[in-house]
Amino acid sequence: MLNFEIQKYRIKRAYHIGFLPSPPQLVLEVSDWALELAGPRLVPDTPAIKVIAGSYDLMPDVVLPSQDVSWGWGNVFKATNEPLLWIATIPRDDSSADEWEIASRKLLASLQLILLPLLLVDNPPRSESYGLSEQQLLTLEILRWDGLSVNLSRDLVFWLSERSGHSLPLVSLTMRVVYSQLSHHSAPVFDFDSEIGNDGALHLTIPGDRCGLDPDFNRMPGRGYELQPHNVDSPIQALTLVAGLARLCDLALASD
Repeated sequence: MLNFEIQKYRIKRAYHIGFLPSPPQLVLEVSDWALELAGPRLVPDTPAIKVIAGSYDLMPDVVLPSQDVSWGWGNVFKATNEPLLWIATIPRDDSSADEWEIASRKLLASLQLILLPLLLVDNPPRSESYGLSEQQLLTLEILRWDGLSVNLSRDLVFWLSERSGHSLPLVSLTMRVVYSQLSHHSAPVFDFDSEIGNDGALHLTIPGDRCGLDPDFNRMPGRGYELQPHNVDSPIQALTLVAGLARLCDLALASD
């Protein structure tokens, strides 16, 4: 599976999640080879659709990912002029509470709809010649907003280790902007942190009861590792963390 492979090898990029700040948007770019391999799991009768829909309290009626079309629950991922590149706008809390929460759940469920089959791709291409811009930097699995699972690649952890003892201000700012838009509440700056500890150990912190992502205790030297959620209890918190991770990938790619 892709999440375990990237911890040990340089795996050819299957997808990239980036961030645009104004208005806050997630950018999803999928490689053609990965979408082709994932295709058999992206069909109307796949059991995963009902499972994902049930997890997010949505109806199973959904537009499946396809090149050059908008897709997802509510067509939340909008097609662009670029093939296999879509943009999803972070919802605003400026309508009724029900509409806003449903929009947030639709975005998370739509992400899981495409990320799950990509995660299950067998024997992804790998090569030690891949640079950061050519390889999969992280994987996301969003079983529900309280089941967020993240795996960081070997090289992304090395990139973080070069910055050990520091923070990533743009990642913290991104999480604050997204959280403020989702919650319609401007939380204090010190409630958001993206601290890099020893050996590239990344800690993301957002408002909540010590809510965030922290490294798995079973880390192995010279490898990637899993980030595990702590008290991620709402779509607001999950989308905030996903946006922070998207900005992290953008920063790593910009340095390549």
